[in-house]
Amino acid sequence: MATAKKIEATIVDRTYKHREHGDIGSVQLIVEDGKWTINGNELPTASVHYLANFALQSFQDAYAGAKSQDEAIGAFNKKVDAVVNGTVGLRTGGVSDVHKVMRTLARKVLRRDLTKVEFKTFNNLETADQNSTLDTMIKDKEATYKTAADKYIKAEAARAKELAGLTDELTDIE
Repeated sequence: MATAKKIEATIVDRTYKHREHGDIGSVQLIVEDGKWTINGNELPTASVHYLANFALQSFQDAYAGAKSQDEAIGAFNKKVDAVVNGTVGLRTGGVSDVHKVMRTLARKVLRRDLTKVEFKTFNNLETADQNSTLDTMIKDKEATYKTAADKYIKAEAARAKELAGLTDELTDIE
């Protein structure tokens, strides 16, 4: 008796939104039995190559901010390993709200200290790689970041309270 070959498909759904103009569209990429389709339309080889080359750019992005060849090779190999092992882009655990603010502040320091090209390169890294860089910055000056984060959180709370008061004043307007 012949057994049926199990065909597994990889499906990636992505919705696109513009920050000012709202919903733009969506794409469903399916790779099944050697065929690539987008929204049900089989892609020609040139389109598959285009998408694959664009995806492979993430390996180059992994080492873009490296300060040495060893650091670049390490970042590159880490990305390759994550892709091969299926762990790329996975979150390894949550952080506190204070730590999130500390990362926001570290990101602002990077924006201030890096060139536009360097900061864009940083922003193109996987989130886990960005967080690793930010966490290293924070670790080096944790007390300073913690103090700044506490001040930031208090200022945001005061601002929210002030805005709530303005909203209450608007209820009297007819």
